[in-house]
Amino acid sequence: MGQKKILVKITDVVYVLGVLIVIYHLGLALFMGKVVPYPDAMLPYTYFDIATGRLAFGAIPMTLVSIALWRVNLLRQSKNKVRNLILVFLPAAICLLCMAFYGVLIVYMMISGYGLLFRQGMAMR
Repeated sequence: MGQKKILVKITDVVYVLGVLIVIYHLGLALFMGKVVPYPDAMLPYTYFDIATGRLAFGAIPMTLVSIALWRVNLLRQSKNKVRNLILVFLPAAICLLCMAFYGVLIVYMMISGYGLLFRQGMAMR
């Protein structure tokens, strides 16, 4: 077995595992989003917060694996290039949307925090 075939198989396995993880977390966020699994925790998060946070955390690795799958399997030379492009990069796009959501949320909270500081006069001691 050549190195190319081993690389293709490893990339395929890692991609399929990533897709299964994305599907699991999407199902968790959509169908059990308002359930709080650990209500006695110091910061009780819902399943929606947990799942979207994990998807955001896995955005970069999923994107890299999707790019590797696209290049290693030579999908750009296939007959249905647009369909394959959408299907291969859909899990990565979902993860990147979650990451963008949390990025925008952090920026919004920083701006609103600065507004709160300036409204109160930033008392320095």
